[in-house]
Amino acid sequence: MTTSRVLISGAGVAGPALAMGLRRRGFEVTIVERAPHRAPAATRWTCAAPAPKS
Repeated sequence: MTTSRVLISGAGVAGPALAMGLRRRGFEVTIVERAPHRAPAATRWTCAAPAPKS
């Protein structure tokens, strides 16, 4: 069976998140980024569920 390959353009927050999801589903993923270095704002982030309504 052939593995599907995906190219993601952009290594901001969404690019690696998409790559992680696709890899979990069996895709071979390559990420490319135009910027020579990662932006400081994208080095750490947290994904949390919204607080339950009272």
